[in-house]
Amino acid sequence: MRTAILIAAAVCAAAPIFAQTSREPRAGDIVRQGDSVYYLVRVFSTPEQNAAFQRDLDIMRRHATAIDKCKLRLKEIADAEKTFEKDPKKLESLAADKKKISAALDRLVKDFSTNEEAMKKLYGFVSNRDYRVTYDESNICVPLTNDELSELKSKDGQKLDPLKIVTRGNTSLYVLKNISGARANEQLQRMLGFTISRKNEIEKLRGELAKTVDPQAQLKISASISAAEKAMQENEEKLRKTYGIDKNQNYSVEISKSKMYLIITPEEERELRAKFGG
Repeated sequence: MRTAILIAAAVCAAAPIFAQTSREPRAGDIVRQGDSVYYLVRVFSTPEQNAAFQRDLDIMRRHATAIDKCKLRLKEIADAEKTFEKDPKKLESLAADKKKISAALDRLVKDFSTNEEAMKKLYGFVSNRDYRVTYDESNICVPLTNDELSELKSKDGQKLDPLKIVTRGNTSLYVLKNISGARANEQLQRMLGFTISRKNEIEKLRGELAKTVDPQAQLKISASISAAEKAMQENEEKLRKTYGIDKNQNYSVEISKSKMYLIITPEEERELRAKFGG
């Protein structure tokens, strides 16, 4: 079991290869991009399929993170036991912590293994291999109020196409824009990724600022926060302008079509081609 789950979005990884084929890629295809070889494991063709896979993957990632934290804590306890080997009371406390964390780790490992077996059956996914996902189509959606839904008109008076209204859980959404094609989705994901990176950076910097007492360091961190906030705001404004999203409108992005590739070795490629032809 490897808890560092590697599944990256490589939106355009295989686009040049696909452009040369006379049919849509399907599960079982082997494609090359540069020196890398990819085996197409699964095609997700609806927003529901993509959301379910991402949800299941997130569960595994959370378990993996918790497992790593437990292992780290057990290592810290082992180090502390050496430090306090002559302190019976401290050793007793450490032993209690060790027992508690070891039990939690056992449960997490069991849950992880159960979830991995389910992922293998559902998606052909295992945690000890590296994957790439290509996004082929996505929807930029905005929430609808009950009035907009009943009148089929947006707040600004624009008519709404009933065929673009979708339900996700208890929320009605309107597909404002459909993004089709690997390169177009790469651009969208890059912009979304930039915003997420800046948010994470700002959160980290604010944590550092809260712990810092040195005035000069505080000024430096504050300046970095301001720069990150400005960059994030400019990126968000560009994204909204590019895709026609009103500045006061909430929106979400859902993946509707994607493909999951397994990175394989040349030896695995030869074995697969010998077994299935091609």
